[in-house]
Parts: sequence; structure tokens; C-alpha cells
Amino acid sequence: IVENDSIWYQDTVSGVTTRLWIAKSCSGINSVIIFLSAYLAYLISNKNLEFHMLFLVIFGILISYLANLFRMAIIVIIGYHYGIDALLWAHENIGWIIFTTWMIIFWKISSYFENEIGKSNILSP
Repeated sequence: IVENDSIWYQDTVSGVTTRLWIAKSCSGINSVIIFLSAYLAYLISNKNLEFHMLFLVIFGILISYLANLFRMAIIVIIGYHYGIDALLWAHENIGWIIFTTWMIIFWKISSYFENEIGKSNILSP
């Protein structure tokens, strides 16, 4: 059951109905700020603030937000299936695992596009 900023679910391990309160800090804004700070610092330090990089910034913000929604869903699913102790562990650890994985994938994507754009700039007159 979803009610305002709370989710009520029955813990299948204990059989107890649990209320999970979703705080404003769970919104993912911190992840987006960390992503933006890291990526913009990277672009500035490499003097690569070109207009086409805006696409990657917007893409990164969107996927960072979606990764946070995925994190919240995983936490609730773990709590439902494995109990409150597993939920608490997941709450402490799943976020940084998902975010770190996303950042590695993003940096690979970003490097690929930067290399492709660099090649096309070298070949153009």
C-alpha cells in the first residue's frame, strides 16, 4: 500500500506489516549532484565543454535518477522477501553499488562518444 511518502508491505519473513518511510533525501538529488559535479569537473579539466556534450549531461542526469528509482525498488523488494535486517543492509549498501556501477558504465559511454567525436573532428577539413 502506498500512502503519501510511505509504503506499507508485509514482510514475508516475519509476517509483520511494515511501514517504510521515504525521506526527501531518498529522492536521488544527491546522486544527481555528485554525478553533475564529477562529470562537469572532468569536462572542464579536459577543456571539453562543447555543445554536443550537453546530450551526455542530460542522459547522465536521467539515468542517475532512474538508477535511484531502481535502488528504491530493490530495497523494498529485498525487505519484502528477506525481512527488515536485509532491507537495512540493502539500504546501507545497494545505493553506492548501483551508483558506482552506473558511473563506470557512463564513463565508458562518455569515452566512446568523445573518441568518436574526436575522430570525426580530426578527419574533417
